Amino acid sequence: MCDCAQQILWIKSLFQECHLSLQHFMMFGDNKGAIHIAQNPVMEGRSKHIDIKYYFLRKCVEKQIFMLDYVPTDQQKADMMTKNLTWQKFQDNRS
Repeated sequence: MCDCAQQILWIKSLFQECHLSLQHFMMFGDNKGAIHIAQNPVMEGRSKHIDIKYYFLRKCVEKQIFMLDYVPTDQQKADMMTKNLTWQKFQDNRS
């Protein structure tokens, strides 16, 4: 998610240089824990070990640079490019 957030900021700055404005970006993920940590500004004892780059993601969500939303794993279209899928799941994603 952090890498995606960096890419979103880069795309946003590119559009601003072209004098195009985009108001809201949506980031979809299939990890409910990561989405909850990014949206919840409370520091918990279990999340003290989290790397600093994830706090960057939290700050971006707080500033409303983009919004996070959950997508179930079986509906995640990016899996076709990043994971080994069964032939049936590949065909479903391709269609």
